[in-house]
Amino acid sequence: MRKRLPRTCAALLALFAALAGCGDSGIKRQPNAAVIAVDVAPNYGSVYFQREQRLEATLEYHGGSKFAFEADQYDFNVGVQPIGATQVQPVASFTRTLRPENAYYFVLAESASGKVIPITVTRPKFDAASSDAEVNFVNAASTLANADVFLTAPGDDLLAANPIGSASFRADLGPLTFAPGDYVLSLTEPGNPANVLFTSPTQTLAAGEANLFVVGPGSGTSTLSMTRAGNVITGFVDANAPAALRAIVVAPDKAARDVILDNQTATPLFAALPYATVTDYAEVTPGGRSIMVTPAGNPGVIEVDETSSLAFGRRHTFFAAGSDTGLASYAYSEDGRSIKDEAHLRILNGANQFDSLTYFVLTPPSDLSASIPVAILNVLGVTPSIPLPPGDYEITMEAPDHTIVFGPTLLTLAGGGNYSVLTIDGADATSADVVYFDDFN
Repeated sequence: MRKRLPRTCAALLALFAALAGCGDSGIKRQPNAAVIAVDVAPNYGSVYFQREQRLEATLEYHGGSKFAFEADQYDFNVGVQPIGATQVQPVASFTRTLRPENAYYFVLAESASGKVIPITVTRPKFDAASSDAEVNFVNAASTLANADVFLTAPGDDLLAANPIGSASFRADLGPLTFAPGDYVLSLTEPGNPANVLFTSPTQTLAAGEANLFVVGPGSGTSTLSMTRAGNVITGFVDANAPAALRAIVVAPDKAARDVILDNQTATPLFAALPYATVTDYAEVTPGGRSIMVTPAGNPGVIEVDETSSLAFGRRHTFFAAGSDTGLASYAYSEDGRSIKDEAHLRILNGANQFDSLTYFVLTPPSDLSASIPVAILNVLGVTPSIPLPPGDYEITMEAPDHTIVFGPTLLTLAGGGNYSVLTIDGADATSADVVYFDDFN
């Protein structure tokens, strides 16, 4: 026992030393590389951001996440899971060595061919105690070959200002420092500041804040969009982009209606709009706008008078329908993005001869007895945009007594498509009919 005791003690001391060494190593390897991942790939839904095989975050378009990773070399992977898919599908991968003295921005952009391409921006960590703010910029819009970039005070004349630089696709600018305050970021044609391509809403820069501004493809009426990654991560569209408005009126008497903006009765926005007709989009000034509906040519009879908030850069649909007792209205907006490997379907109910309708959208052959409806809508009801795997479907509608009033009728929905179905009264009191629009046409 006298011989074994020293050996046992030596073994224990060696073990304790090894454990202590591991503890020291663990302390030294605490997370110390700052990383921000930003999603600016417009034709993808949720994007899965992985470090090695670990899911770090699910990123939404114009969104991102902040991380603190141990300094080391990593394989990063990007994947998506389309509606109906059982597994995440890889769409991009890249390897980076992270160092503790740096901050890293991983911009998940989209190429002209529709592939996800990671753009990495590496910067020395910015001093949070600085009296200035840091600004960096990346061109992640494949449609924008090159642009001059300005960061000016609100109201400044770009013709009298100097750009902070020019950026081609995938190029970055910075780091640059600016005094705290309010600024507007503008993009212009290279060498021609009179041709403004994009103007941001006013951006407030704070002392000690590091910022990355990423320009990407636009949506709605904005040809370009912007994502800012700073203390918060947010997206916005061109502050000079108009709103867009279209109208649908489903009146019980099936007569034409005037749709009037801001009491301009002499010049309706949509004059003598036929029953259940979907207008084209009209560009209008953003803001709170009064929308009235009257019988065609009879502005003295106001059936709807609503105020809708029309956002710049967005497309809006004004939908009016109702019963014999009067019309009501509902307005919705959408960005119109086309999502790869997904079809999106929206349903509107203007069939006033039924208290409500139950909607089934099923892969053929449909069996209603064992199926869950996608929606139950009263008149003027509108579903959200429903994501579906591309393919063939049968749409069927039931009245409250479970009588089938429409369908089953075949719909073919393609990936990337945005489809809308308007329900109206049918040829008799026991049937409904539909108007197909958007990508059906």
